[in-house]
Amino acid sequence: MKKKYLWLLFLLVFALPLAFAQENSRPDEFVDQQLPASVIEEFTQPLQNVIQPLVNAAKYILGGIFGLYVFLVLIRIYYERKKVKLLKDIRFDLDHLNKHFDVSHSAHRKGFFGHLWSKIRGRI
Repeated sequence: MKKKYLWLLFLLVFALPLAFAQENSRPDEFVDQQLPASVIEEFTQPLQNVIQPLVNAAKYILGGIFGLYVFLVLIRIYYERKKVKLLKDIRFDLDHLNKHFDVSHSAHRKGFFGHLWSKIRGRI
């Protein structure tokens, strides 16, 4: 990023919240005073009554979506394993056919050291 964007990012993240915090700070005389819990409950009870059904519905919807997602992932894993098993079976059958017809097959594959050894011995 360019330097001017870094400075802008710095201002947005650090400087502006500090400026607003100092601007909106309360005098020390109000810091020690707190409202009793019963008054806070009295003011927030209507808000809780409105929000609580929405929160319950969101729990069921999000929980259902998450459960469905996990279920779909498990199904996908199951079918991918079936595909891998099928591909291994196909490779096994092809290897046996290649052995039968004297064509190179997976047992003839050599690693790095096998190729190196055959080059040293003069075979390719």
